[in-house]
Amino acid sequence: MSRLPPELEIQIFESVARDSPYDAAQRLSLMLVARRVKIWVEPFVYPCVAFSRVNNWDRLKHNVATKPRDFLARHVKSICMPLHTVTMQEASEILSACTGVERLACWINHMAGEALAIPQSIPIH
Repeated sequence: MSRLPPELEIQIFESVARDSPYDAAQRLSLMLVARRVKIWVEPFVYPCVAFSRVNNWDRLKHNVATKPRDFLARHVKSICMPLHTVTMQEASEILSACTGVERLACWINHMAGEALAIPQSIPIH
């Protein structure tokens, strides 16, 4: 069986991942094709991280522990974080790991009396 040249494979898989920015299931499925495909597609999984459930935080914590130190800093560009799904401490940890964030949306309970510490190094627009 013939194989496509690696450069063409990369273009095909990156194109599919890039052209479906809101279809996380499709990008996650692509990552299961082969290890080399996972390396190409994985950066497209993280541009926008939305915490709609508590288990999203658990997954991100796992990624912080297992990925190279700057992986999330390079690839996470937007975070949507309703603070009923994570604590203020967890939110601060997320922002410390995702220093390349450009867009941040947080819903907080101002009655709780806690403030979210946003690192000054984050270039939020």
